[in-house]
Amino acid sequence: MDFDDSEIRAALAGIHASGPFVQSARMRRFLSFVVEKALAGQSEYLKETVIGIEVFDRPPGYDPKVDPVVRNEARRLRTKLEEYYRLEQPSLAVRIGLPKGTYIPTFERVPRLAPLEPPPRRQRTFYIAVGLAIAAVLAGLMSHVPPTSMTALRTRPFTSFPGDEGDPSFSPDGESIAFVWDGPDGKNQDIYVQKIDADTPRRLTDHPAADMSPVWSADGAQVAFLRVLENLRYGIFSVPVGGGPERKWGEVAGVVAGAGADPHMDWSPDGRYFAIAEKLSLERPRCIMLVSAADGQRRQLTWPDEASAGDSHPQFSPDGKSVAFRRGSGVSVEDIWAIPVEGGEARRVTRDNRGTEGHAWSADGHSLVVASRRDSSFPSLWRFPLSGGTPVRLTDSTYAGHPAISRRGHRLAYVNSTSDVNIWRVSTSGGEAARLIASTLRDTSPQYSPDGSRIAFRSDRSGYDEIWTCDREGREPVRITNFHGPLTGSPRWSPNSQELAFDTRPEGHSDIYTVRADGGQPRRLTQDRSSHVVPSWSSDGKSVYYASNQTGAWQVWRQPVAGGSAVQVTRNGGFAPFESADGTYVSYAKDPAAPGIWRVPVQGGSETPVLDALPAAMWGNWALTREGIFFLDATVHANIRYFDLATRQTRLIATLPRRPSVGDSGLAVSPDGRWLLYSQLDLQGSVIMVTEGFR
Repeated sequence: MDFDDSEIRAALAGIHASGPFVQSARMRRFLSFVVEKALAGQSEYLKETVIGIEVFDRPPGYDPKVDPVVRNEARRLRTKLEEYYRLEQPSLAVRIGLPKGTYIPTFERVPRLAPLEPPPRRQRTFYIAVGLAIAAVLAGLMSHVPPTSMTALRTRPFTSFPGDEGDPSFSPDGESIAFVWDGPDGKNQDIYVQKIDADTPRRLTDHPAADMSPVWSADGAQVAFLRVLENLRYGIFSVPVGGGPERKWGEVAGVVAGAGADPHMDWSPDGRYFAIAEKLSLERPRCIMLVSAADGQRRQLTWPDEASAGDSHPQFSPDGKSVAFRRGSGVSVEDIWAIPVEGGEARRVTRDNRGTEGHAWSADGHSLVVASRRDSSFPSLWRFPLSGGTPVRLTDSTYAGHPAISRRGHRLAYVNSTSDVNIWRVSTSGGEAARLIASTLRDTSPQYSPDGSRIAFRSDRSGYDEIWTCDREGREPVRITNFHGPLTGSPRWSPNSQELAFDTRPEGHSDIYTVRADGGQPRRLTQDRSSHVVPSWSSDGKSVYYASNQTGAWQVWRQPVAGGSAVQVTRNGGFAPFESADGTYVSYAKDPAAPGIWRVPVQGGSETPVLDALPAAMWGNWALTREGIFFLDATVHANIRYFDLATRQTRLIATLPRRPSVGDSGLAVSPDGRWLLYSQLDLQGSVIMVTEGFR
C-alpha cells in the first residue's frame, strides 16, 4: 500500500508527543532512525550492529552477543508502541509497527469509519438528553477519582538543556519553577528560575560552591537554597527573585551522612521555619530539625531509632501543619512518614521498605506523590492517599524522581533521568581503557574471582538490582540472584572461587547473604535487624567481614561462616573492609562520607591511617594488593593511582575520560596484577518534566 511520506511523519510526530514516548529520548531516537531509513529506501541498513553504532553510540566492531542493547531496546519499543495505540487511540491515518524478528518498520493504513446517518430530530433530542445525564453522572464520579496514569495527561519536557537539571520547586502561584542546573559546561551547580511558558531560564546564583534544594518564600519574592560549605557543613541562603544580594540565614552540620542521603530543605508556608535533615553526631542518625527564620533557634522534630539510617527530605504540608519526611531503616530501605509541626507521634504513610527519590504533597493535602522503587530498581511516581488504600502508579518504568506539585495551577513537575554505567578494563601499566561489561543500564561493583576465570558484578539490566557473573572477557553473563525488588549488590568472591557474599534487603533491612557461584538458594548470614552491608571474605574463607551500624555508627564486624557470634573489629568507625592477603590486617574506609583508608590488626588493636588521598564518597573505589593500593583520586575528573605501601609513594596509572561510579564499589584488580576494572558513567542526563491538569 502506498503512503505519502508526510502521513508517516505526522504519525511519527504524534507518537513522539505521546505519554509513553515523551519521557524517553532513547525510544524516540530509535523509532525515528528506523522510520527514516525505511522512508529513504535504506532498509538494508536496519541491522543490529548498525543500529547499535548509529543509535546507541556503540563503538565500531562491538559484539551484539555480549552487548544485546538493540534487542533489549527493540522489545521496549514494541511494548511502548502497543501502549501508545491502546491508550492514546490516535486518529491518524497510519499505524507504525515493528514486527518481532526484524528492525524494519511496517506502515498500515488505519480504516476510517463512515459517518452514521443522524436519527430523526425527536430521537436526537432524546439521545442528547440521555447522553447529558450519563455524562453528568460520570463527571460527578470522576471528580472524586484521581487520574490513574500519567499517560492520560499531557506531559512535556520543561527543560532539555545539556547536563543535569533537577530539584524542581514551584512558585506559590504555580507559574514559575526554580531548579538546579550544572550549566552548559557541566562544571558548576547553581539555582535557576524559569516561567512555565518560557524556554530560557534565568540564573539566580553564581558561586563556585554547589547550590541545591531551592524553595520559594510564601510571597514568591525570594528563593532559599542550600550551599555546600567546608567540613560537611551547609549554608542556608536566599536570593531575591528579582535580583539583589544574597542573605545567609545560618549553617547546618552533617546534612549528608552516607551514600544516597541527598540534602533537601523546605520553607514553611508561613515563613517561620526552615526544615532540614541534620546529623547531630557521628553516632546518631539524621533527624529532622526546624530552624527558626527569625532567630536561628533550632528544634528537633523527629527522633529516629538509634540503629536506623535516620530521617531526611522534609516537606511541609500545604497548610503548614505537618511535615512529610523519608525515614530509612537501613541502606536503601526507606518509607515516607508524616509528623505534626508542633511535635507528636510520627505516622507511617508508605510500607514498601524500598528506596525513594523524593515526595510531594498534593495541593489539597490529602495524598502524597512518592518517587518509589517499590516494584523496580528505577523510581516511578505513585500516589499514596493519607487516608489509606491502594497506591496508584502515575508513571511507567523510566526514571521519575524528585516530584513537585504546584499549590495553584494544577501542575506536577518531576525529574526524568538517564544513566548508563558500564565496567571498563585498563592495564595496571597504563594505556587505553576498553569497555568490558556493558548494557543500556547500570553495571557496577566488579570483582575478579581469585582463580581469574570469572567476574562478579551488580546490574539492573533485568529491571532489578541483582548479582551477575561473566567470564573474564565480559562474555556469557549469567544472573545469579533473583530477589526481584530490593537493592542487591557488593558481590565478593570466596578464596576458592566457589561462593559469593553480597548484601540485599528482602526483610526490610540490609543483610549479608552467601550463594554458590553457579547460582542456587542464597543463605542469610546475618540475623539481627541492624544494617549489614559491603561484605568481604577472610583469607582463609572461614569468616566474612562487613560493615554494620548496630552500635549506632558504622563499624567493621567479622562473622564466622559456619555460625556463631559476630565480633566487632573496629571501634572508631569502619566501612567496606578487606583483609590483607597474609591475614594480618583489615583495611577499610572510615565512613561512607569520610575520606581515607585505615587499617587495624585482624584480632583488633590500634586503628591507623594508611592513605588519606581517597576522597569522601569513594569508599568503594579502591583495591588492595600485597604491595599496595589502587584507588581513584576524585569524584569527577578522576585518575587511577597506585600507592606503594613500602615506599609510601604514589604514581599515576590512568586518567578516566568520564565520571566514575560514586557511592558504590567500583574498582578491582585481577589476581595476576595485570588488569584493573572500574565502573564509569558513560551516559548521564536529567530533564524536568511538567504535567498540566494534575489533580
